[in-house]
Amino acid sequence: MKYALGNMLNGAGGLNPDGLALNCQFATDVSLTPRKGPTPVLIRSNANATFIGSNGLIQTAAINQGRFDHDPDTLICKGLLLEEQRTNLVFPSATLTTQTVTVTAVAHTLSFYGAGTIVLSGVAVATVTGTGAYPTRTTLTFTPTAGSLILTVTGSVTQAQLEAGAFATSYIPTTSGALIRSADVCSITGGDFTSIWNGVDATMFFRGS
Repeated sequence: MKYALGNMLNGAGGLNPDGLALNCQFATDVSLTPRKGPTPVLIRSNANATFIGSNGLIQTAAINQGRFDHDPDTLICKGLLLEEQRTNLVFPSATLTTQTVTVTAVAHTLSFYGAGTIVLSGVAVATVTGTGAYPTRTTLTFTPTAGSLILTVTGSVTQAQLEAGAFATSYIPTTSGALIRSADVCSITGGDFTSIWNGVDATMFFRGS
């Protein structure tokens, strides 16, 4: 395996920069445009999506705009951000206030910035104390019973999010009601796909998280 991989990387095999049918380096190039092959098409049907820009700040992406997420501390690009559909159930998210939210009996994740406290009561019980301002994000994943979840807020709680899911996703800003962020769908179809894919002896390499 070591010998075969060495051969391929050195240009003797199919896995080399000149031999690739599709070469997308999203984190390096910060673009959907590939170094070789057809350009993927990204579809996201609303503009409620955010990402961390090259300046380390949270920014809003337009409809169908690729989100190239960066580390807020090092400013290094982490690549193209692709997420499933999620809904932020709390509002207003910029500065959260005490409220009651109807939830189902599935895993939920609460996240926010700031050093304030959110006390959960009703269908789930917990006390969550923030650990600092942005970019320090505090998260809690829990599974309530179905019904009314009370969030009692004290202190500074900003960019708050409560979403059904076992992990926190990118921030969805809300003002007067819950808000959905559509899923990111990135694809190559039709003749563009058949031009790069050989179902008999193709190899695909992908790095992500």
